[in-house]
Amino acid sequence: AEQGALDEALLRHLAGIGLEIALRTDTPVSDAAAVLPPFARVLAGDTGVQLVGPGRYWIAQIFLQFSLRLQEEEADAFAVLEVSLIVNSLTKSGLQADHKPLLQYLSSV
Repeated sequence: AEQGALDEALLRHLAGIGLEIALRTDTPVSDAAAVLPPFARVLAGDTGVQLVGPGRYWIAQIFLQFSLRLQEEEADAFAVLEVSLIVNSLTKSGLQADHKPLLQYLSSV
């Protein structure tokens, strides 16, 4: 149980850093492509960490903030690999229903 609490605290800390990146970055496309995949793995349960409560909430907020930022970008800001990584992360995270507008936007990029 103590390890689970430590993992949750670490994830909350990392989520806070992820949110700072999402909110302040001048390069949201490349940052999203770098930041979202590992958090998607956590949400998908691929890391062995069982997320509950606040940790899951804050990671979902990272996806939300990047979603909002990415929809403000011009289409030529996206490289094919970046689009692939972002779409794969949204799908793997199980949050794709929450990000339908972003997925529709990315399909037009």
